[in-house]
Amino acid sequence: MIDTEERRTYLGASEAAAVVGLSPWGSPVSVWSSKVGLPMPEPEPSLRMWLGTRMEPILRELYFSRTGRNPRVHQRLVRSKAHPFIAAHPDYDRLEVKTARSDDGWGEDGTVVTPDTMAVPLHYFLQVQQQMYVTGWEQSDLAVLIGHDAFRVYDVPRHQPTIDGLVAAEVEFWEEYVLPRIPPPLDGSDAAKEYLRCRFPRDVEPLRIATPEEAILLPLYLAAKEVEKAGKAEADNLGNQLRARIGDAKGITDGRYKATWTAYEKAAYTVAPSSGRTLRVNPVTPKD
Repeated sequence: MIDTEERRTYLGASEAAAVVGLSPWGSPVSVWSSKVGLPMPEPEPSLRMWLGTRMEPILRELYFSRTGRNPRVHQRLVRSKAHPFIAAHPDYDRLEVKTARSDDGWGEDGTVVTPDTMAVPLHYFLQVQQQMYVTGWEQSDLAVLIGHDAFRVYDVPRHQPTIDGLVAAEVEFWEEYVLPRIPPPLDGSDAAKEYLRCRFPRDVEPLRIATPEEAILLPLYLAAKEVEKAGKAEADNLGNQLRARIGDAKGITDGRYKATWTAYEKAAYTVAPSSGRTLRVNPVTPKD
């Protein structure tokens, strides 16, 4: 087990996507906060996270039964020799295992994953690429158990242009933000909002006149909120039109995109490229 103090000394592979703003679980400011030791509320470990960790040996057994390869457990943290603050702690030798609730973002079993054939969620692709960077591996497998119905294995070769871009971004992040303890530019993520709540827990100064730069932001924010409101209304409108046309069918497709609306879960309305990578649309009917 790696303690919190040690984790502050490096950027792990699971944080790589967040550093470049491509993670659904974190953002540059959330990674920065953890590295500089800024007090931030830690999310409670979910049942899904707990089960995912406990399932790793079972997934390894499934992988062995599928491939005949029985990779050893990777017991140590590996740091880059060139940049010791970039590191990884792979699950197994040339194997990363995951669990997923649905096949959203997961392509066909056995796909060789490259930026042109992105058959796995992008943040996992970046995680595996960082693992290969620090270990020197030329290839790694990524295995996933989807629900209780599907087990898929993907071949992820080393992709040097991706690694080069990732390393450059992490070096910049570490040197420009972590070391001088300067927060990175904020984005619209929940992590950025949480950082601001912790940084400014209450107002202690009176209302003041906006600076020229702040005065520019005020109307821009209001305009963006109006666009957001109009966009949501239009998306809801188009969504209902598609639902009505799908009717009792499993879905519709034109060969490029597909839309599905299942009776099993009324809120599970999706539109996706026909390759299987899915973009969820905010459902009209809320889940119970």
